Amino acid sequence: MESKDGAEHVTTSSGHSGVTTSPGVQSSENPPIAPFYGSFLALAGDDGVVDAWDLQKALKKAFSQEFGDDEGISIDVCKSFVALYDEDQTGRLGFEEFKGVWAMVKQWKDVFTKYDEEKSGSLTAVELREALKSIGFSVSDKTFGSLALRFGNKKGDISFDAFVACVAKITGLTESSFHEKMSRGEPYNVDDFLAVGMRS
Repeated sequence: MESKDGAEHVTTSSGHSGVTTSPGVQSSENPPIAPFYGSFLALAGDDGVVDAWDLQKALKKAFSQEFGDDEGISIDVCKSFVALYDEDQTGRLGFEEFKGVWAMVKQWKDVFTKYDEEKSGSLTAVELREALKSIGFSVSDKTFGSLALRFGNKKGDISFDAFVACVAKITGLTESSFHEKMSRGEPYNVDDFLAVGMRS
């Protein structure tokens, strides 16, 4: 929607910041620890943390066969996931952060499946808009048009990888300190904007 000063903003229903939850994800619904923890340790190794490449391996194994996508979720999307939960900006996730990402992606996968009415493995523009609303993102026609062009394929359809990339981008921007400053009408600088844009 548009604010009084004419700036366009995304309206969300999640109303949170930090890594405890994500839009559409309830913090009380974390995946069970065992054998989940064992899977994490297999990825993490001796240092007890995972990076975006480790996360991509886990997500590819979990979701690529289901969606018929040999490539799985792209490394760029996995980097966005890590950025959402990586509070100390090390580029790596501990177990609790990893659980948060996993729960988030699982929720988004369920949303994608629900709104893929024809079970084609992709969303139309209409389905995308409804899926975003169900997660808690209501955007203007102008913003939605930009999202559809940015994340749609040549036919305008949205793959699962593109869908999670889209939601991760919106989440990263709307939950950032940059967005909080905008919402409060506080000044921000170009560096704030670039830092958020590069990480989300």
